Amino acid sequence: MKQKKFLLSVFSIILSLISVFAFGSCKSETGSQDKQDGGVEKIEGEEHNYTYGICSICGLEEELGDYFKFTFNEDENSYTVGIFDEATHQKCLEYCKSTNQEMTECTTWPEEIQKVIDAVGDELIIPSGYKGLPITHIQDNAFMLCNFETCIIPDTIVSIGAAAFGLCRNLKSVVLPDSVKEIEGWAFCFCYSLTNVEITESVIAVGDYPFADCDEFVYNEYNGGYYIGNTDNPYIVLIETTWDELPTYTVHPQTKTIACWAFEGCSTLAKVEIPASVISINSCAFEGCTTLTTMIFHGTVEQWNAIKKELHWWDDDIPATKIVCANGEVAL
Repeated sequence: MKQKKFLLSVFSIILSLISVFAFGSCKSETGSQDKQDGGVEKIEGEEHNYTYGICSICGLEEELGDYFKFTFNEDENSYTVGIFDEATHQKCLEYCKSTNQEMTECTTWPEEIQKVIDAVGDELIIPSGYKGLPITHIQDNAFMLCNFETCIIPDTIVSIGAAAFGLCRNLKSVVLPDSVKEIEGWAFCFCYSLTNVEITESVIAVGDYPFADCDEFVYNEYNGGYYIGNTDNPYIVLIETTWDELPTYTVHPQTKTIACWAFEGCSTLAKVEIPASVISINSCAFEGCTTLTTMIFHGTVEQWNAIKKELHWWDDDIPATKIVCANGEVAL
């Protein structure tokens, strides 16, 4: 009798295990399953539920392109992604020098670099995670030289590194997710086919000349200024002014950020009016404005003091000594 009860217990446990594997695992279209190294169930198909590169159901690691390189961030909770880095940039410069070409003219590269470019192909899909952690940064020079026409950026990305998409000649347009807060200098430089980059109001920092030599790029223009934004608000970031001899300038009332070098070299500029909507002013925004005498902010002193102002946002050679707010003045 005891032996019979024991066998029934064993049989019950086996049925429970079968139920777990039958209904608790993700299935492929064919229902086939294999073992991968380490004994984890490797289940091929479209029903995996990947979170930061790991299937939450079966634990399978998402297959990503071999060309991706991941760097563990200092916070030890996220990764930076790219396929190239500064060392690759230097190799390309040396190659161009040896072939007597400018980097912007060169269309073929050393074999190990060209192999990666070809592997990426016409579309780049940047992964959202790796080994169970989010990918939050695109590194400097990350995808430079690649030939993709479209790029999908996940909503985990917080910053885009310097020259990250430099010389991506075929890239046509980019939509940045709401998570992106920073676009570093020269991020999309020499993207000759790029016409538009759509951003959200979460972007509060834009570095030096992010769209330099993007011949087809179409800015949103207002009152002699070039802006980027989206359909709801085309004027989120003031990138630069359209000409140097502006006597006065009024920033668009919906603008959130004044980018690096926005008023660079405006040597005849005497007066600037800034709306209360602005929440950040980036470094060197007023560099070289040697005739600027009047600064007006259409908000309160408290709102002006709350604006995030990057280091060296103001040039000490500018004659203006104060900014006039709706309820008082603040020394500059």
